[in-house]
Amino acid sequence: MFRNPGVGFRSGLNKQNARNSSLCTQDILKAKREGREQSGAEQRARGLTVAYRILAYYSSVRAYWRRERPSTIKMALSLFTAISLAVIYRVTVNFTQLPYSPELRRPGSPQFLHTNNQIARSVEHLLKGIPGEHKASVLNYRYHPVIGTLVTLDVYSNVSSTAIKRTIERAVRGGHIGRFAVSNEGFQFHVVKGDCQSHCF
Repeated sequence: MFRNPGVGFRSGLNKQNARNSSLCTQDILKAKREGREQSGAEQRARGLTVAYRILAYYSSVRAYWRRERPSTIKMALSLFTAISLAVIYRVTVNFTQLPYSPELRRPGSPQFLHTNNQIARSVEHLLKGIPGEHKASVLNYRYHPVIGTLVTLDVYSNVSSTAIKRTIERAVRGGHIGRFAVSNEGFQFHVVKGDCQSHCF
């Protein structure tokens, strides 16, 4: 039986082309898989790098604040607590022998700060027998041509107590707060923040 050699040749060529096409397709798929795997690995690597950088940044920030700013954080928390919870009493007292000078009108001047410290300590010492914590701070000085120097100060307390007013009034009637001579002329006592319903006792 006679076979056409061209037919066999074309058949073999077609099979070879099919094998080549199959191999080419496999190579392409393999290359795509490798590309996807490589791309996924690169993305994971980039993601880990970014995550590590973020973690390192926040760790450094937290370490900085712990190392450099503990007093700032503590002071901010203490100030927030004081503002939120304090009972504030505003007191005006006539310090009869306190010389009034332009320095007392300038907050931050050496005389202003020195006098503030002395008066605040005297008031705090006066209140030390009353339960709770009490801090005093001078707000301003005013000169009255008849009665002398008037000092307005705030007393911060973590308790609401009428004993604070009684104690200060008793000292004013007695004529002294610490080493300072005082008078009841011009004396005022107000509650500016607290549980009391009345603004002034």
